[in-house]
Amino acid sequence: MSKPEAVKPATKSRLFLLPPELRNVIYEYVLTTPDATLKYTTNDTSGHKQLNQLQYVNKQLHQECAHLELKFNTTITISTRAEGKTTATEQFFALLASLPEEKHKWLRTVALQNTDADVNEYLTQRNNPGKTALTQIDNQANMCRLAKLCRQMPYITVEFKWSMFSAKVLKTASNGPVVPLMVIALGVALSELLLGDSRTELWPMEPNARPVIEKGLEIVRGWNVFDIKGETSQPLHESLRADNLHFFPMEDILESEEVPVRTGAHFNNKGEDLSPIWTATIRKWVAEGL
Repeated sequence: MSKPEAVKPATKSRLFLLPPELRNVIYEYVLTTPDATLKYTTNDTSGHKQLNQLQYVNKQLHQECAHLELKFNTTITISTRAEGKTTATEQFFALLASLPEEKHKWLRTVALQNTDADVNEYLTQRNNPGKTALTQIDNQANMCRLAKLCRQMPYITVEFKWSMFSAKVLKTASNGPVVPLMVIALGVALSELLLGDSRTELWPMEPNARPVIEKGLEIVRGWNVFDIKGETSQPLHESLRADNLHFFPMEDILESEEVPVRTGAHFNNKGEDLSPIWTATIRKWVAEGL
């Protein structure tokens, strides 16, 4: 009877026999998503780790691969769901805290969105006036902190999507179709609140349009956009000033284009026909932010 063959000791992985430059090419291929976007959801500030399993294999791979998925993907989206206990902004803060400071520069575009939570709370409160609804949009202290971080980290672009600025909310608030004038009214109200820009060139001059504008302003005031705890002595838009922080509506507001504005029906204080201006503005808000 022949003796059993002795078990050979494990040899070093062939991966590590490759030059570092080739290993980096492999890491990039493995850790880049098809759309170069990493997605986080409610209370999951470690979501990117699910993609990067290489860093858990052994010590050397951890040294070479830890957090590389953030470097190889251009966009990170952080969104909450209705059951979430933290906002997207707070999850972003937690992500930054979990990273070595030198790796913050790997972040390029961060998209923040509180998805269903704030909309459902708003609609619940509207349908039940006696019920106190929690504000899930974010508080003023968080938003001011976010703006400060953006000023400190100019290499990051932050896109904040307002889920309240959506066709779903507008339809409920107005009990009718999403008309372009209502979208413009909400956009202007938010621009004034967040950016200090009243956008008067978008206002129609005729008196019969004023009730629609007032309705839009009423909706924004009813959002309780920020709680009072983070209140600062300077105007809010001054605290939020950052060239790399942008505020976006939801894409479904483009539904307002399905309700055409009659050419020549509305004019601004410059005598310009607002129909094409409104259409271009709504599309620009969706693509580039307010």
